[in-house]
Amino acid sequence: MGYTAAEWMANTGLWLERMHPDDRERVMANLSDDAADWPDWVAEYRTYTRAGRMRWLRDQAVRVHMGDGVASYFLGFMVDITATKEAEERQRAQFQELPVPTYVWRRRGDDWVLVDYNRAALWITRGVVADLIGATASTMHAGQPEVLADFARCWESRATIEREMLYYFSSVDETKTLVVSYVFVPPDTVLIHTIDVTERERAHILALMGSHLDPQVARVFLAMQGESA
Repeated sequence: MGYTAAEWMANTGLWLERMHPDDRERVMANLSDDAADWPDWVAEYRTYTRAGRMRWLRDQAVRVHMGDGVASYFLGFMVDITATKEAEERQRAQFQELPVPTYVWRRRGDDWVLVDYNRAALWITRGVVADLIGATASTMHAGQPEVLADFARCWESRATIEREMLYYFSSVDETKTLVVSYVFVPPDTVLIHTIDVTERERAHILALMGSHLDPQVARVFLAMQGESA
């Protein structure tokens, strides 16, 4: 940080002064006015060195009790986690740039909660997925027991599961053929990748029908199927 221990001790406000302004309210909200009520405390936040460089810190403190059981002071330490945060940001950027719609689900009890998605998922759902953060799999897929079964299989086997399925997108009122992959990520997360193969399937049907029907008739049939989907 560029400051001596004496400087930290002489200026009790230095810690908050050097903290990133956008992090101060969140960090301070974790602190109580009554020190006796403070829990063991952990926070991650940005701060600035004496030279003005921004760094990420993990700040942790534990209560030290005296013989009468009252917490008389806190013993804490700070760890520079800048490299870890920068790596997370790079991974986040890569996740967002994936061309395949991807959804992040986290285990909560016996259910799954949607916690994140990438830009491709935002596009294919016409933005609706943004309003679904926090929704559970049991609610979103109440009428699709096969989807819930896939979640269970992925969780129990700790392995990737892939299958093809028809999925109705209410946001665009359209049914699509998807290749869906469920990828287990330890300790409690499943990534779902979806590839839209609707046009491939239609082309395949057209090719099959073309060998038996007049091509124009086959195309009319496929158009009717698309309207009814």
